Amino acid sequence: MRFAFIGKHRQVWPVSWLCAVLGVSRSGFHTWLNRPVSARMAHDEKIGRVTRKKLQGQRPHLWRPPDLA
Repeated sequence: MRFAFIGKHRQVWPVSWLCAVLGVSRSGFHTWLNRPVSARMAHDEKIGRVTRKKLQGQRPHLWRPPDLA
């Protein structure tokens, strides 16, 4: 979770500062950043895409795009 936050905000604040504030090492962040996607994560992303695609046409009052949730 911390590395994801740093990855999302590294264009706003320096990575070294974010790592210091969140108590993680810069080398750990860069290792995480360059790590290939795991099979589990790829599968979860695929299931999420399929689910969102199926739900978009049904019950629009229940469906919210990820950026509005």
